[in-house]
Amino acid sequence: MIITRHYTLEYDAFNGRIRVCSSAAPYCPDCDLLLSGYDQRARKAVDCAGVTRWYFLRRLKCLVCNKLHIELPDFMAAYKHYNAQTIKEIVENNSESCPADNSTIWRWRQASREVNHPPTLQCFSNNSMIDSLQSNYKGEFI
Repeated sequence: MIITRHYTLEYDAFNGRIRVCSSAAPYCPDCDLLLSGYDQRARKAVDCAGVTRWYFLRRLKCLVCNKLHIELPDFMAAYKHYNAQTIKEIVENNSESCPADNSTIWRWRQASREVNHPPTLQCFSNNSMIDSLQSNYKGEFI
């Protein structure tokens, strides 16, 4: 996936979708070579008001590593149907209403907590667990 920040939006009246046209040359994130156009993919994005808009996104192919990459504009969230701004406002508690389900909002908040506070190793203050493991082991310790 390639996030693009320099693009224009063009309305395609025939298909009723918005075409995202990047102005920067796309390079493969794996091998750093210029990508070739492959095809287009339709993707929807829901904003804070619950309005769904459909977009055409370019899929690009690397001719060296044969991987496909999608060119995603920066206002879309990767692997989400909601705009990045909508998700950010909900996670930061800056929005009072959201078209998403409560379970979806809960998952967004949980994911943001995991990013901000990675899990830590659990340390035991007493040696009871180690003692129980040693008592069950009948061989020699190295």
